[in-house]
Amino acid sequence: MRCESRGELYPITKPTNPYTFVVVAPSLWHDRLGHPGAPVLTSLRKNKLIKCNQIKDSRICHSCPLGKHVKFPFYASNSCTIMPFDIIHSDLWTSPILSSSGHIYYVLFVDDYSKFLWTFPLSQKSQTYSTFLNFKSLI
Repeated sequence: MRCESRGELYPITKPTNPYTFVVVAPSLWHDRLGHPGAPVLTSLRKNKLIKCNQIKDSRICHSCPLGKHVKFPFYASNSCTIMPFDIIHSDLWTSPILSSSGHIYYVLFVDDYSKFLWTFPLSQKSQTYSTFLNFKSLI
């Protein structure tokens, strides 16, 4: 094993790091800070509390609309079903993603007695009533 020396000295050279400029996207700070809105990020940037690119648009990330969904409480019900199809619950759900067959809406029917669930994909909301009529004739 050999190394360069100058007399009895062994010079140590510090590796040089090239100067790099890292550009931080506002979306990174948006994720790190718990998904605040664009005005909050703009304020933090102006007050030099964070370093990031100019916030040009207030594009919403995928998680933000999902976090704003509200679930209303279900109150205790006095109704008691004794037979299938006494009470049918329904819900119309909008998917954030278009299915491969072009459906974005789904109507759900749940039998209160059996808890059996029927799901019907819809490409338009206006198909809900006709789907309900078809479901009614099915049962």
